[in-house]
Amino acid sequence: MSKIRVGLSGGFGSFSEEAALQYLAKSKISDYQLDYLIDMENVLKKLNENIIDIGVFPFFNNNSGMVKQAFAAMGKYSFEVIDSFSLNINQCLMAKELLDMNQVATIYSFEPALKQCHNFIFNHFSKATIIDWGDMADAARAMSLNKFSANAAIIGSKRSAQIFKLKVLCENIQDHQNNLTEFVVVRSNIANI
Repeated sequence: MSKIRVGLSGGFGSFSEEAALQYLAKSKISDYQLDYLIDMENVLKKLNENIIDIGVFPFFNNNSGMVKQAFAAMGKYSFEVIDSFSLNINQCLMAKELLDMNQVATIYSFEPALKQCHNFIFNHFSKATIIDWGDMADAARAMSLNKFSANAAIIGSKRSAQIFKLKVLCENIQDHQNNLTEFVVVRSNIANI
């Protein structure tokens, strides 16, 4: 059997990557290639074009609700669900260098993560500019490349902070500690994996 190409809706260090790796381990698939497609639309498009064999993306969080981008993309393409499972998502606040909370002027993340951390953001950063970057891991990568100001922060996974050598300012900042995101694993209707 040839290497399985797995498309995921996130960048290197994303929760989608974590979900994909969990699925691959559970399924005992060791010969694979991860394609970081950033969003759900790209995952389903590449699946439809037979560029990837399976796709992994989030579609629902028990605190922030449905992932709108997933449902919008799911309505455009035909696919088969082969698995679904939950990950408990622990959000972190990170920056290029250690900052005091009052120094943070801008926060970048992805809309569902911002919703999951609404109270934390409101209580600590009521005057900060909040920007939906579209992908938390990609925002962490951009920060590591000095694309943001020195007083910017990211909300995302601790793993992305480690990968991109960012400083974790606070951990577990989501409003509810039970912060489950449902991920789906899909393949083409005609695929045979």
